[in-house]
Amino acid sequence: KNLVAMMGGDIQIESEYGKGTRFLITLTLNKCGAPPALPGKKDPLPETFPGLRILMAEDNEINRQIAVEMLGLLGAEVETAENGRAAVDAVLSHPPLYYDMVFMDIQMPVMNGYELCKEIKADIDLCHIPVIFLTAKNDLESKINGLKIGAEAYVEKPFSFNYLKTQIL
Repeated sequence: KNLVAMMGGDIQIESEYGKGTRFLITLTLNKCGAPPALPGKKDPLPETFPGLRILMAEDNEINRQIAVEMLGLLGAEVETAENGRAAVDAVLSHPPLYYDMVFMDIQMPVMNGYELCKEIKADIDLCHIPVIFLTAKNDLESKINGLKIGAEAYVEKPFSFNYLKTQIL
């Protein structure tokens, strides 16, 4: 608890007799090489994200181009994959820390977004990569399923430039 507190984090404990104990630890960590954050001091939101490397998995070419253009305006380097299998191949063909995040559609041929997310989150070298769904599926069950399998965010199409930007943070 002291270590978490010294790192500016929070720890919560839930325990139920006969079932077990759950520890929830929340920490704000900086990416390697980033300047350290000072406790209690919040930096203003960045306008762009230069050097951020994103993989965009989207089967619809027009949707893919729009998302790539928006992310490019934010300074991100974007690589694309036209289906889930191509995205897995792209992630596996690079070193573990190559991609900073993966944006993906849910409904794709060959391998859908849920399967792609599960494969990324199941790999010990890749599970750190944030996964964000960009999808037209706007029902509650789809959102819950996406978040249950490890996605960090669920963005419904159509989305605004500013909303997309907030999901990168």
